[in-house]
Amino acid sequence: MGKKMPDPNSVVADQPKCPFVDMWSDEYNKNNLEILKHLREEHDLAFHKQGNTTVPLVTRYKDLWKIQRDWRTFQSGRAASHLADRRYDDPNDTPVFIPLDTDPPVHSEWRQIIEPLMTLKKMEAHSELIEGIADDLLSGLEGRTSFKVMDEFVRPMQARAIFAAILGVPADSDRILQFSEWAQDALIVPERAVDAFASLSAALLEILQERRENPRGDDDIVTVLANCRPGGEVPEDADLIKIMIALTLGGLESTGTVLSGTIHHMATHPDDLKELQDDMSLLDEAIEEALRLFVNVTLMQRTVTKETTLNGYDLEPGDKIWNLPGSANRDETVFPNADSWDVHRENKRHVSFGAGIHRCLGSNLARIFLRVAFTSVLTRMPGIALAPDQTIDTHSMPTRGLTEFVVTVDEITPAAAAR
Repeated sequence: MGKKMPDPNSVVADQPKCPFVDMWSDEYNKNNLEILKHLREEHDLAFHKQGNTTVPLVTRYKDLWKIQRDWRTFQSGRAASHLADRRYDDPNDTPVFIPLDTDPPVHSEWRQIIEPLMTLKKMEAHSELIEGIADDLLSGLEGRTSFKVMDEFVRPMQARAIFAAILGVPADSDRILQFSEWAQDALIVPERAVDAFASLSAALLEILQERRENPRGDDDIVTVLANCRPGGEVPEDADLIKIMIALTLGGLESTGTVLSGTIHHMATHPDDLKELQDDMSLLDEAIEEALRLFVNVTLMQRTVTKETTLNGYDLEPGDKIWNLPGSANRDETVFPNADSWDVHRENKRHVSFGAGIHRCLGSNLARIFLRVAFTSVLTRMPGIALAPDQTIDTHSMPTRGLTEFVVTVDEITPAAAAR
C-alpha cells in the first residue's frame, strides 16, 4: 500500500515547499520554470486542484516517459487534453481530438489511415509552399527596422502554412485569417475557446463537404478522410472534424510557439545567433533544441485504468494524471544544464511530440516548417534584437507561450540576396 493523494482543500497552492500548485494562477504563469524546477527536485509527485479533484502532476522525465508508453494502465481515450476555460471544473472526461483521445483498437485504425498521409516525404513536398509564404511575409516587411513578431510574422506564417498543408486551403485565401483567429482563441484565450471550437468545427465541416463533392486525390488529407472506412465502418462527420481540428490546431500552436520562442532567444542571445549564422549545418540540432525548450503543450492528460502506484502514491481506476512535457524537457537528470540553449547536446530525446503509440502525427511537418522559418530568421533578419521598453507577457494555460513582442533588425534582407 502506498500513500493516499492529499486533500486539495487542506493546503494553499504555490506556497514554498508545497507539492500543490494552481496551474491557472498568475503565480504559475509568471514563475513557471522556477515552480516546475522546485516540484521536480523536491517532490516525488506534485498536485493540482482541478475543480474538486486532486490531479497528480508528472514533472520528471522518467515518469512521463513510462506513463505515455503504457497506454493500458494510463489511457488517452477519456480525454488527453484539457482546453477551454475549465479552471473551476473537474478534469475533462470528454474526448476532443482523434486519434489523440483514443486507444487501441480504435486508435490503431485511425493511425493506419492518417500516418501514410504525414510521412516525411509527403510533408517535404510542402517545403516550397512554406518558403513562398515566408518570403511573401518578409517582403511585406522590407524597408522596416522593427516589427511585431507574433502578429506580423509567426501567426500568419503558421496559419497559412498549416491550413494549406493540412486542409488544402490556398495559402492566400481570406478564410485563413478567420481560421487563425478562431484557432488562437481556442488555444490561448480560455474564455473564448468554446465558441471558437464551434466556429472552427462548422468551417471544417464545410471543407469536408466540399472535398466530397470535388475530391483531389490520394495525397489530399481531407479527401482521404472524407472517403475513409476505419475498421470497415463509415465514420461520423463529427469524428472526422475531430481529426481535422487535431491536425490543424496541433500544428498551429506547436510550430508557432517554438518559432516565437526561438526568435526571442536569438534576439537576446547574440552568440547563439552568430553560431548558427556561421554554421547552418547546425540547423537540425537547433530545431531539436528549440522543440525541447519551447514546447507549447502544458499538459497531456491520462486516465488510470487499474489500481497502481506512482512514486509511492496509490492511484485508482478513473483517477486523472497530468503529464507536463515542458517540465520533463528541463529535467536536469536527463538534460544537463537543462535551462540553457545547447545545439551540441548529445541527448536530443525530448518529449515535445509525446512518446509511445500516441506520438504526434504532425512531427514531420513541424520540423519542415521550423527549418524554413529558422532559415528565414538566420539569413534575412541581420542584427535582430528585442526592442527596448516593452513588457512581454506569457500564457501558461491551457498552452504555454509568448503573447507578443517586438524586435528590431538592421534590415529585412531581400530573398534573392539571402540565398
